[in-house]
Amino acid sequence: MVQVKANEAIMSVIGTLKVQERAEILDDRGMVVGYLISVDSPEDQLRRKAFAAYASGEYQRRKASSEGGKRYTTEQVLEHLRSLGTS
Repeated sequence: MVQVKANEAIMSVIGTLKVQERAEILDDRGMVVGYLISVDSPEDQLRRKAFAAYASGEYQRRKASSEGGKRYTTEQVLEHLRSLGTS
């Protein structure tokens, strides 16, 4: 994870955010480069839960449980979906 140290000006803005609010981070041209969410927000709680599941080996467990099963290419899946729409 990349960490960015906020100066006093940034911290004064961050301090005014409500728990439910998300702040857009803009570059000097006004283009969105990221978002800032409160550590107490529901979004961050969901992010932490997902990361904990990933970090605990959930991804590896699911991958291992599907090994040896039939797999399909993207083109095969799209062809199947197209066939469903033409019936």
